[in-house]
Amino acid sequence: MGAVVRKFGAVAVAAVAIMTLASAYASADTGSGVPRADGQCVIDPADREKTVDSLRFHCTPEQAADLFLRAEPGPAPVGSQRFWVLPQVRVAGQPLDYALGRAWAAAEGQLGNGLTFVPGPGGTIVHKNYLLGSSPGGPLRLGISYGDGKPAWTIDFAGEMLGIPVSYHEFREIAPGVWLGWSYFLQQWNPDPARPVHGSYVITR
Repeated sequence: MGAVVRKFGAVAVAAVAIMTLASAYASADTGSGVPRADGQCVIDPADREKTVDSLRFHCTPEQAADLFLRAEPGPAPVGSQRFWVLPQVRVAGQPLDYALGRAWAAAEGQLGNGLTFVPGPGGTIVHKNYLLGSSPGGPLRLGISYGDGKPAWTIDFAGEMLGIPVSYHEFREIAPGVWLGWSYFLQQWNPDPARPVHGSYVITR
């Protein structure tokens, strides 16, 4: 029972931290008005830039979730890839206010903006590219999505945090060379897995 309480507390702390930090950034941005998704969610198989722009600035949380849930894993990314944090954030399973999500994406995006997929004899290791260098990385595997129980590419970064499941990623290809993903916070310790805390992101070259 005590372990469950501790795990639930960790998820609750994560939710509060996300909302607090996002609120601080949103409050600091007083000159541009309150950003809202306009729903002009254009996924163009021939235009990666337009697709990424839609996900970052136009798709609603519902549209982005639908894109992920309808997608197949596709081929895995290789080499160095650009990593964009998106405003579609869920806390306890519910969408965070879009304006706060935009602020959170801008804040988290300052820490790093890339992933490097490095093949090896034991499989591919994925490293996060931070401003101060690369992370130790986590293994890339074709696994099962927490979101719908269907196949997705997964990266478990628990090894970077002494086995604590702080960061677990899953993603699928929504257009050629464009992968949409969800990044879960402490999901393996979540006493109510149907109400996750997760951000979202897009990977492309």
